[in-house]
Amino acid sequence: MTTLTSESVLSSRDDYLAAVRQAVEAAKAYFGDGDSPLDDVTYDRLIRAIAAWEKDHPQDVAADPPTGKVGAGAAPTGEAHFGTMEAIRRADAAALREVDGIGAEKAPVIVQQLADQGLAIDKLVAAGVTLTEPEAASTGQGPLTGKVVVVTGRMTGFLEGLGRSDMTALIQKAGGQAGSSVTANTDYLVAAPAAGGKLSTKAARAQQLGVEVLSPDAFAALVMDYLG
Repeated sequence: MTTLTSESVLSSRDDYLAAVRQAVEAAKAYFGDGDSPLDDVTYDRLIRAIAAWEKDHPQDVAADPPTGKVGAGAAPTGEAHFGTMEAIRRADAAALREVDGIGAEKAPVIVQQLADQGLAIDKLVAAGVTLTEPEAASTGQGPLTGKVVVVTGRMTGFLEGLGRSDMTALIQKAGGQAGSSVTANTDYLVAAPAAGGKLSTKAARAQQLGVEVLSPDAFAALVMDYLG
């Protein structure tokens, strides 16, 4: 599958897995030189198609999907809601349905996943691994409250090693909203220097619209209390 239209659907798990690989590769390129092989509209369309398939087939979701839903994304969302892994393990499907992003279809799947992984979780606890959600650094307000932030390029300095999902989580933790494309509603573009010093597509768009562009270090200074 190379091109998606607004009506595109994924008809099989093979299509779904191919779409996941395509989205992951595009995200890696996005944080490499800042230019993805997919434009923002196509990438967002791909993610919507993946999310639609996951909604209909929650039992077959990939281990680490780019949507961050069931699988790798479910536990952090639950810990933020319940506070500890132990509280999540005690929760039934009705309680999990109250967590943002889970809902009625995914809740029983997560309950079963946690039951299946109980022994592994017990071993982690016995080994001293902390399975408690850190307390937020603020009471709901942050330096990005009311701000829309878009990120492009590979992060450096204090943000080195952070990928797209990490940056999204950081933005949200600091009170902001993560955007996927630069528009007139964007407040900040966090842009690492592109290869050869040329402007990335998003940086050029930000310059055209008068959106403030922050280096990774400048953005890190803005949200320093929320790092770690």
